[in-house]
Amino acid sequence: LFYEMRGAMTKEARSLWSEPPSVHIHPSVFAVPSLSTLRLRRETSFTPMTSHTMLRSKDVVAIDCEFVSTSSEESHINAEGRRVVTKDPTLALARVSCLRSTGEPFIDDYIQNSEHVIDYLTRFSGLIHGDLDPATSSHHLVSLKTGYLKLRWLVDTGVVFVGHGLSKDFRMINMHVP
Repeated sequence: LFYEMRGAMTKEARSLWSEPPSVHIHPSVFAVPSLSTLRLRRETSFTPMTSHTMLRSKDVVAIDCEFVSTSSEESHINAEGRRVVTKDPTLALARVSCLRSTGEPFIDDYIQNSEHVIDYLTRFSGLIHGDLDPATSSHHLVSLKTGYLKLRWLVDTGVVFVGHGLSKDFRMINMHVP
């Protein structure tokens, strides 16, 4: 059916159908200021990219993502006495860190979450209550949209990501990396 529909389209419509629209993300997204209103005199944990230090296709980037739980797991005990999970917890992106191949960090963003956090998963993430709150966070806090735009820029540029559990991390943030 897809091919039949495609054959019935005009030449212009076919070109629009086969090629997704191109979205240009300006590199200035890397200079977005922190949403944190807490004014601590501490050094930033990263050096943001500038026009002189922009990454290019095939540059290697180490990445790590941390998540928080915004809903609890649901389970019950079956007839054999075993616990059966009926609904996994919902996880939300809470922190993204990226390093150049030289080891220099250029992203260390804590992500402001609009949903109520049930569990900070501190034993895995290192995040604690207040890290994602603009009034109390001493970290570089950005909106989820800004975090996504930075990652999308890296993907579109063609950098090579390295790290642990990348397929799961990118699947959980709903981003396809070719």
